[in-house]
Formats: sequence, structure tokens, C-alpha cells
Amino acid sequence: MAFKDDVEEVGEIRDCYQTGLKALGSDSAKVRIRAPRDISGSVFLDQCLETVYPQAPRWDYLFCYRNEVFFMEVHPANTSEVRSIIAKLTWLKRWLAENGASINKRKARDHPYRWIGTNGVHITRNSRHHRLLIQAGVQFPQEVLIL
Repeated sequence: MAFKDDVEEVGEIRDCYQTGLKALGSDSAKVRIRAPRDISGSVFLDQCLETVYPQAPRWDYLFCYRNEVFFMEVHPANTSEVRSIIAKLTWLKRWLAENGASINKRKARDHPYRWIGTNGVHITRNSRHHRLLIQAGVQFPQEVLIL
């Protein structure tokens, strides 16, 4: 089954599939892909689910690259935002388990949850905040996602 079919199988996001990284809009500049033709599509998850879950801490994007789905959050990368990112990830994992099984089965094996800092990364490695991210399963924030 193609990634597009997996997205269309999830009723809440059925109409949100975009080719390439189009769903990321201007945030697509924060992604560098070695083989762009291997991108199967993307979804602006936050926007797509805004009316269904208006108060939820929704994750921003998902996209499929080389048959693996990556989940990308574009958000200020400050220590004060770590708990917010963990809350967003908790929500995303619950949503995937309850609604997005077809997408979850394609989740990237290595570091599927990516945090991209909007104005640099202001968290130090080996800090308490970094350890919290590791425990939650979020890779250390980056300014640009390189795959």
C-alpha cells in the first residue's frame, strides 16, 4: 500500500495528503533530503486536525521518505519549551495508536520524532532538559533536518 493510501485510510486526515513536502509550506526549507524523489508525500497534521482537536497540543507535520514516516515539529528550541514538546509527542503517540495505525506502521526505525528549532537551538547537550527529551523519544533539536 502506498503512503497516500495510508493517509486516506485515516478518516480525520483523509483530505490532507500533499505530494512531496508541500504540506510543510515554508517550513520545507528546514528539511534537506539527499534524494527528494524518494519523498512519498506529507501532511500538515496540526492544521488538518485543528477543528477536531482544538485544545490538543497537536504535532505539526508528518512526511514519508524512503517508505518511512518522520514526524516533525517546528517550534522554538528553548529549555522552557521541552515540556510542551513532550506533551505534543504524548498526544501524537496517543492519536497514532487510536486513529493512525496505517501511518504508525511506517514510523521511521531511527529517530522518527524530530524537533526543528525556529530560531536556533538553546538547549545544552547533557542537560536535564536533554535527558527528558531522550526519555520521551525526541531527538535533540536541530535547526535543519537532514536525511
